[in-house]
Amino acid sequence: MSNLTDFIGGSGSGLDADKLDGLDSTAFAKIQGNNTKTFKVANAVNDDEAVSKNQLTNSNFGFKNYIINGGFDIWQRGTYWTGLANATYTADRWVVYDAVGDIKYDFIRNAGKFDGGYGAQYTWKSGTGMRSVVQFIENVTQFKVGEKVTVSFDAYTDSDLYSINVATQCLVDTWDSTTPEILSSPIALSNTKTRYSVTLTIPDWTSLNFDYAYLENTKLALKFDMGPSTNGKNFVFSNVQLEKGSVATPFEQRPYGLEMSLCQRYYKKITVGGRVDHIDWTFDATTDFARMRTYPTATLNNSNVFSSNLNYDSYGNVKILHDKIALRINKTNGGTDEACEAYLGFDLDAEL
Repeated sequence: MSNLTDFIGGSGSGLDADKLDGLDSTAFAKIQGNNTKTFKVANAVNDDEAVSKNQLTNSNFGFKNYIINGGFDIWQRGTYWTGLANATYTADRWVVYDAVGDIKYDFIRNAGKFDGGYGAQYTWKSGTGMRSVVQFIENVTQFKVGEKVTVSFDAYTDSDLYSINVATQCLVDTWDSTTPEILSSPIALSNTKTRYSVTLTIPDWTSLNFDYAYLENTKLALKFDMGPSTNGKNFVFSNVQLEKGSVATPFEQRPYGLEMSLCQRYYKKITVGGRVDHIDWTFDATTDFARMRTYPTATLNNSNVFSSNLNYDSYGNVKILHDKIALRINKTNGGTDEACEAYLGFDLDAEL
């Protein structure tokens, strides 16, 4: 067998099974034309390279990006907030924390310069100090202590003086046990959309006080620390990626439905209710849903309550599991003797 034509069985005849028997170890190299050459993968990623060593050796269960909703596609809670309070969740998986001072920001979904996609726009309004935009990544043990991770993102500002820091920090529950921050140097932002990247290391999470049986309560915090700017000036960013290694690769755009399902492990809206055929009634209702990170907290969402013919009086006996909510809906006063329905909307929160 001397060439590819011999291997495939002649002109256009397709593979011949008999020709696959007895192939020596250099057969496929001969197809390339030189059995002294090996297939190699590039160290970096260019437009003409299909895969990099970083992608092969740092797999996140098929995903390279450990950030969920890095492209700001999912907005279950709303799209606009003013005077953000501490520990306020905005776009899915992104939370704003006060770090220092009384600084106040507004937040809005932005569709400006991101090729048809969305970005997160933070507008400084008042106060001094620093505020952090944070995403918590579940289970710190999936990262090695001291391991290099690269954070990349698209951003722009309309203030020439605007700069941010990017930081990693490991913690348990709500800041009960934390490591020191590992902080980048200040990143001066441009007023044109630019792709930025910074390589950081994973803090020593072995110093944390946690139970290995509850790794879902441990987290790596990716923090964008923002100081004050000029009143009304904006910081806009999107396509945030955190990947293992010291090389920034192109942003991983996952399908919308997949990104939504990843977000709903931590937060979702559901409806629970049913129908009865008489006026003085009590009934039990149950709704199943995809399993969440932990037992969620259920908050009645009054914008999503429906009741036909009669309003319900109350609900109670609420039981919540990782994947189910059950409750009792009550109606006790009189009215027309006809069928009634009641459906109550709840926000389920299982955030880190």
